[in-house]
Amino acid sequence: MRFNLFLLASSVFLLACGRAEEAHITEEVIVEADAKAILNIVGMICEAGCASFIDKELEALDGVASVEVDLEAKTAEISFDQSILSERDCIDLVNSVKDSSYSVSNVEVMLIKRIEKVSIDTH
Repeated sequence: MRFNLFLLASSVFLLACGRAEEAHITEEVIVEADAKAILNIVGMICEAGCASFIDKELEALDGVASVEVDLEAKTAEISFDQSILSERDCIDLVNSVKDSSYSVSNVEVMLIKRIEKVSIDTH
């Protein structure tokens, strides 16, 4: 009887241990920038409020790889994936935040070319 009780308790313990919590897999999407836009922004007057606010809002857009807002130059440089986002989306966001306190006066867009090296065995 004692042996059966021990065997039952051991089995329950082993089964309970075998039921580990399911692994929670989180997927991280890595944005590959294939374009860069430099927006000239009118209306930025302070680093803590204006520049950092615009920086955070642009970084929150899907497709943005990186953002660098420069208060002194009055620019925002955004690297992004064109298949997800366009420079027009970035412009519209800046023009609409904080009751349209800021406006984009000029935009320069550069396409980033990817160079892929491939070895070809010709023999």
